[in-house]
Amino acid sequence: MNSPGLVDSFAILSKLPLPVMVLKSSSGDVLFMNDKFRDVFGYSEKDIKTEQDWWPRAFPDEQYRLRLEHEWERRVRMATAAAGEMEPLEAVAKCKDGRDCAIRKHLSVHGGLFIITMVDISDQKYLQREYEQLASTDALTGLSNRRAFFTMLDQALALANRHSRPLSILIADIDHFKAVNDTYGHQAGDAVLEHFSRIILRTLRTSDTAARIGGEEFAILLPETDKDGAYRLADRMRIIISENVCYHERQPIQITVSVGLACYSGPNIGQKFSCDAFLRLADDALYRSKREGRNRVSTAELRIP
Repeated sequence: MNSPGLVDSFAILSKLPLPVMVLKSSSGDVLFMNDKFRDVFGYSEKDIKTEQDWWPRAFPDEQYRLRLEHEWERRVRMATAAAGEMEPLEAVAKCKDGRDCAIRKHLSVHGGLFIITMVDISDQKYLQREYEQLASTDALTGLSNRRAFFTMLDQALALANRHSRPLSILIADIDHFKAVNDTYGHQAGDAVLEHFSRIILRTLRTSDTAARIGGEEFAILLPETDKDGAYRLADRMRIIISENVCYHERQPIQITVSVGLACYSGPNIGQKFSCDAFLRLADDALYRSKREGRNRVSTAELRIP
């Protein structure tokens, strides 16, 4: 039975606008949860009688749960030793109705009690993802932007080098794009870029990444893809683009694309190549396509001896 002092304390905690759960530190028994806890997560005292009832319900994925429990216990030990507050732990909890809720979980140790407060940070995490998406996405086409592409290429090149796996990149440039803008206007040019981007996305595999890295220049990252596989994909994309007319305000605009392909292959002997060097190789192949008449794919291969 709770003492009058505890009852008064729980009455105060019940009014907090944050989910609160109070545990008996020695046993993990749940002594109290406030209305906000029940509102956010949907669980009641019947569902969660001890701390051990909370973990499998809130974190049903076993590997994720075990990792969180280990980290939580480490922080609890530190807070208990200092008789103070714990460094907050962020996690994604499963609500009773199946919703995921991003939380920041706090612990205060007081008089044999663990007072746990949880801040719902789902909106904050959503906005953070939105900002990250905006920062890494080209506004017109919805593809990755140059900065994001260089980050992904750097990671992919490091993995390819470490594990001796093939990696290819394509640099694609819309032929005579300036003439499109000069003849039909910049809105038509934007329509062509969007049209081109849609075709790229339809052509690529789910493992591939496309980015707009310049005005009418695009880059495509093809993990686990050798020169032959990359060439087949690039040429298929080239043909589809030449066969699909872009329409802007009922005006047909025929476009073609020139492509430069660079492929990394060979065993790993500790040599490293920069993103810039790899892209220059693809650029050289692209300019060869331009010089030889456009609407074609040219290749270059980066080999480790």
